[in-house]
Amino acid sequence: METIHDSGRIRLLGVSNVTLEQLQRLCQGARVRPRFVQTGYLVGRVGERLEYAITICPDSFLRFAETTIMLKRLLALLVLMVVALPVAANGQSPSKGKVLLIGKQPDHPYGSHMYLHTGRMLGECLRLNGLEPIVSDGWPKDSALLRDVKTIVVYTTPAAEFLLDGPHRDQVEELMKQGVGLVTIHWASAVLQKNLDRLGDQWIGYLGGTWVSNVGLSTDTSELKQLSPKHPICRGWSNYELHDEYYLNPTISKQAQPLLQVTTKGQDVVVGWAFERPGGGRAYATTLGHFYSNFQNESFRRAIVNAILWTAKVEVPESGARVDVPDEFLKLPPDPAQATSDAAFPPHRVIGNTYYVGSKALASYLITTPDGHFLINSGYEETVPLIRASVESLGFKMRDVKALLASHAHADHVAGHAKLKELTGAKVYVMRGDDAVIATGGQGQYLYDESRWIPCPVDVVLDDTQKVTLGGVTLVSHRTPGHTRGCTTWTWQVAEGDKKYDVVVIGSPNVNPGYRLVKNRGYPEIAADFDKTFTVLKSLPCDVFLGAHGEYYGMAAKYERAQRAKESDKNPFIDPEGYRAYVKLKEGVFRSILADQNLEKDDNRQ
Repeated sequence: METIHDSGRIRLLGVSNVTLEQLQRLCQGARVRPRFVQTGYLVGRVGERLEYAITICPDSFLRFAETTIMLKRLLALLVLMVVALPVAANGQSPSKGKVLLIGKQPDHPYGSHMYLHTGRMLGECLRLNGLEPIVSDGWPKDSALLRDVKTIVVYTTPAAEFLLDGPHRDQVEELMKQGVGLVTIHWASAVLQKNLDRLGDQWIGYLGGTWVSNVGLSTDTSELKQLSPKHPICRGWSNYELHDEYYLNPTISKQAQPLLQVTTKGQDVVVGWAFERPGGGRAYATTLGHFYSNFQNESFRRAIVNAILWTAKVEVPESGARVDVPDEFLKLPPDPAQATSDAAFPPHRVIGNTYYVGSKALASYLITTPDGHFLINSGYEETVPLIRASVESLGFKMRDVKALLASHAHADHVAGHAKLKELTGAKVYVMRGDDAVIATGGQGQYLYDESRWIPCPVDVVLDDTQKVTLGGVTLVSHRTPGHTRGCTTWTWQVAEGDKKYDVVVIGSPNVNPGYRLVKNRGYPEIAADFDKTFTVLKSLPCDVFLGAHGEYYGMAAKYERAQRAKESDKNPFIDPEGYRAYVKLKEGVFRSILADQNLEKDDNRQ
């Protein structure tokens, strides 16, 4: 029996030969409110008994004392139930040992580097194989959790620094001396270039090899080949085609055994190796695992779990480890960014004939004319009903939208294009460089390889400064690339009172996490493109500053000021100083990142 605290949830684990219905009645007997118990499900079989897990989600509407009382009741009843049951037939604990799985908070686009979610999913696989997982966000603060750990699985940023440079370095060294196993996944198998001389020998001594971070990388599809089919890690699966981010030029000790290989960029690359440390202990490293979708592949998952068992010195079955976890563990959780982005925001007039009709974070703009309307950005497919409601609440009709435009070809701005085109019959205008991405539903994007949406036919491919006119209103498309190849900043003039104002909707000047500005084989001109973008943005006259996300221009705060403003007050959306300050800030960020990446040596990253 144990209690695990995990991201605000509390899981009570117990082994019992009762049915699930009896387990549910037990919860009722503890007088736990139905909404308090989130799930109760079968985890696995241990001998003649079934292992259940109850995940309890603390109820924010309950007082702390009440919550604590209910937990104590349930825990006490479960303990009594388990104690009253016979032990396993061999008189031993059913657990074959503990495995520590270490992850961290996300630092890559959703769907890749899903560190903690992957750890939790692998933990459920380990339960099926008789191991007790401990999933930790970073190194455990409670050293008691390290007691009797058989192996450590790390899926984080480069683990050479994480394990050997952190405050827990001494604990790591002691565990390695004790013969505790070590498994590293993807980026965790690496060491930073600047630390190679200082940490490299010790790190390779623990792991049997490494990859120097950012020195050679390729996103590709290749056959994943077993180099040593008789090794226990290769049990229960065979060669198959794999799309992943491959790390080139790994450094592998002569004492390590290469196990997995792909072919990319015309060269064979080892992507997994096993190592038995001379002082005792086993290690396995794989540079695979960028995309979470690969962990949903049974063969990919089995190889990882086989490796964990092997490093824990647990016998790997001839048919391979069990990895048949329920879909609830395999599927990705909802994208928190999308949930936030799709939150409703009051539609409102910005200035003149320009209206905000987007969500809280994803900006969409309606520009009205007597002969039909422009609509910039569709958001996600799920955002389209919100946009429609906003347009209609302002007194306009969706069928009058004649021109559908875009800021740039990322899912959060164009995944709803096909649905909006079907709804309105509008022509779709897209800047050259983003046209094929939108038309194919996301293919050909830089970095966001896994992001897909419903393909949308493009009616007009735009060139830089090309104009689009409706009902006497002309919008000008300015190619401001870098964020995407066809990133577009839109400008037009509006009249309010006896004055005319220049409106600018910035496409995006942002260097996203994971973007490479130096020696980027996938987008070699990216730095020059960003440089062009800032030249263009600084040249544009701007009175009304808008952007692809409301946060660019402080939309929420300006909206609140507009609601409180008197008729004689200045329109808060008129903000030329804010525009200039924003462009200056973002250019500074770009130049700082570029300078840092120029200092890195021998970078062949995609």
